[in-house]
Parts: sequence; C-alpha cells; structure tokens
Amino acid sequence: NSRLWVYGWMKNPLVEYYIIEDWVNWCPSANGASKTVTIDGAEYKIFQLDHTGPDIHGGSSTFHQYCSVR
Repeated sequence: NSRLWVYGWMKNPLVEYYIIEDWVNWCPSANGASKTVTIDGAEYKIFQLDHTGPDIHGGSSTFHQYCSVR
C-alpha cells in the first residue's frame, strides 16, 4: 500500500495542503466541507479540515487544511 502526494504550506493566508493521487484504504476525516470536481476527466474529492497545532511560522495556530484526493 503506497501513495503519491504533494504536500505544502501557504503563508498568507495560512493554509496547509495535500494533493493525493490515490487513497486506496485511506481517507481524511473531513470535519468541514467537501466537494467533488472533475479535471481532465479525473474526479477529485476536495476536503477542508480545520486544524489547531504547529504551523509553518514555528508557532501554534488554527488554520485550514485542504486535501485533494483522486
């Protein structure tokens, strides 16, 4: 079981993101909105999660995490 993904941060607004190619037996637990979009014939499920914890600035804060899964 393996996954291919891209991970990163944006500083302003403070956002953490994951773009995941395959989720096989894994799915994020979305405590917020989710939406399905089709791009170039591929279907992606996009989750917005709220997270409180360490951030890219070296502190701790509440920010959105976006997870896109195909």
